[in-house]
Amino acid sequence: MNGLDPFAFAWQENALRRHLDSGTKACCYAKRLAGEAEWLTARQKAKDEANHKRSEAARERERITTADGSRFAPGPSHLSADKTLGNHRHVEAAKVTEVGAATMGRAFALQSSRSDLFEQVCGGAITLNEALCLKRKAEVEAKLAELPSDKFRVIYADPSWEYGDKR
Repeated sequence: MNGLDPFAFAWQENALRRHLDSGTKACCYAKRLAGEAEWLTARQKAKDEANHKRSEAARERERITTADGSRFAPGPSHLSADKTLGNHRHVEAAKVTEVGAATMGRAFALQSSRSDLFEQVCGGAITLNEALCLKRKAEVEAKLAELPSDKFRVIYADPSWEYGDKR
């Protein structure tokens, strides 16, 4: 198994073979990551080690004083190429699952806001897009329920009028 945990091994062997749409695949992987504190701990440890190495290298780097008295360190920028990814776990998960980062982000968002719909997507009952449409529909219905249902004395409408001056 090459040191992989059982889920990672099964994912590696079967995820690309299975006929899962990208939304279902993203939700299944998001579900796997949900309770995985070890992954977050290991990632934070790697970040801390990288920051420590960078700060040690910065302390050892030669400093040059210019004629105006300012100091700078020659060499490459302190920003690495990894900064473009940011701290978004959905980008890293998207690489593993081979789905788009936006799809993975939507799966994580659905997981945190509507777990009932998320479970339906994981089970294959509905697609991720259908679940997101149902979520939006419920949000709109909730906003509509907040509107007053009383009778009003005035209804203002501005319909389009045809004046018969077709050119």
